[in-house]
Amino acid sequence: MRKILLAHIIFCISFLGIAQNDVVPLNNEFIYPFEHQLYEKHKENFHSGVKPFLRKDISSFVGDSLLTPLKCWASEPIASSKDCNLSMNISPLIHGVSLYQAGENIRFNYSAGLYTSISGKKLGLSGWYRYGQFPRFPFQDTSLFMREAVNGIGMNQGADHAHHYEFYLNYSPNQYFDITAGNGKHFWGDGYRSFLLSDNPSPYPFLRIMSSFWNVRYTNLYAMHVDNNYNGFQRKFVSSHQLSWNIVKNLNFTLYETVIFAHKDTLGNRNFDVNYLNPIIFFRPVEYSIGSNDNVLFGGSLKYTLADKYTFYTQLVFDEFLLSAFRENNGWWANKYGVQFGFKTYNIANIDGLSYQLEYNFARPFTFAHKYSVLNYGHLGQSLAHPLGANFYELTQIIRYQKDRWYFRLQTQYQDRGDNTTSANYGGDIFRSYLDRAGNFGHTIGQGEQHFVWWNQLSVSYVILNKFNLRGFIDYTFRTDRTGGKTKINNLLQVGIRTSFWNTYNDY
Repeated sequence: MRKILLAHIIFCISFLGIAQNDVVPLNNEFIYPFEHQLYEKHKENFHSGVKPFLRKDISSFVGDSLLTPLKCWASEPIASSKDCNLSMNISPLIHGVSLYQAGENIRFNYSAGLYTSISGKKLGLSGWYRYGQFPRFPFQDTSLFMREAVNGIGMNQGADHAHHYEFYLNYSPNQYFDITAGNGKHFWGDGYRSFLLSDNPSPYPFLRIMSSFWNVRYTNLYAMHVDNNYNGFQRKFVSSHQLSWNIVKNLNFTLYETVIFAHKDTLGNRNFDVNYLNPIIFFRPVEYSIGSNDNVLFGGSLKYTLADKYTFYTQLVFDEFLLSAFRENNGWWANKYGVQFGFKTYNIANIDGLSYQLEYNFARPFTFAHKYSVLNYGHLGQSLAHPLGANFYELTQIIRYQKDRWYFRLQTQYQDRGDNTTSANYGGDIFRSYLDRAGNFGHTIGQGEQHFVWWNQLSVSYVILNKFNLRGFIDYTFRTDRTGGKTKINNLLQVGIRTSFWNTYNDY
């Protein structure tokens, strides 16, 4: 009895304080009820381009009325402990979907699991585990954008079965530092897509250190990824840092840098290179000093909010770049970069819950690729940035509306992308070596086997149980893919129920 009591006291002390230190799930549908507060009406020194958010950062300026889904999830659980100002929550994960396309058999998507969170003032732990079958959309059966992985979940255990687990342990020793470790995903940016870091691939082990002072948030992210394309399964590491500066209340400027390096090199096991642990130096000089061929990316972003209503944002990332070749406009293969322009607004025509987003993305051929895939910007067969990888143009518009328990979403997307052929590499597949490229000059976006894809989806969902974020939904997707003078059409209907705290991207 004494041991149990002592353990309980230690447990309470470790989580001492007001329960609000857990991580907000990375799910667009879940965040939407209070998303406009994050981008338009906040008065605090908030950094919207570093996700997942900490709930303590959001609750400081988002009103209780807009935090209803979060409050129901965190404060009205199935099981809870109020001792020591602690919240402990357990919720089931239920997912059952039928996917139908004319002329094909119905595909079933089902999974079950458990979500739990424990939160205090200094410590917070949240995460889940689920297992199920996740069939691909028909047009994904031969997709290069997933390979052996189940889309954004994990390795295919056979017949599209997979284990999906994520957990986030956060410790905030004081008002200046937040340290988060676990197995999960991240998203850096203010758009629907991100060229810096997105939640597109499967979860991965990580350590995140956020330092906040004045109008600045400095984020260090150390992660371990897996390459299953070059000489079997090999580990690789990524060290990234991001400097987010709120120059004035409505203008944010961000600098970003990351380095990818392999677990093994020509001399044997390398493990995590301690040279990249330095949180403030630039990686390129370090790379040169140690004589490595590691892959370094550099970029930044801007966000400007006009009249507390219209948000404009942009991103730029460089993989490799030579200004003289850019000026000559000769299509040099190693001018590798991606660009994003976006706009979003909320409560259109004073209609609460109605929003609009327009976003344009493009990436040059061979961006994020490398000589060996173990050094590319990918994890388990999927891109760590944009799902399409490289060699594409993309235009996306999204209209969303929420009224009480109802949620509506209409997404229209146009993509012009180039696929590789069997004989040559045109730079679209970031897991293929750029050594087998089709020449050094004359490379343009969309080269190779050109695909013109229209993606249109109408999604309607209804919240059945707030406590579990359990929703019934129906999605209709109309997709066309024109290539080689032929057009393939997909009419897809999905019906089901789901509890989800993650995003899954099938829109390509």
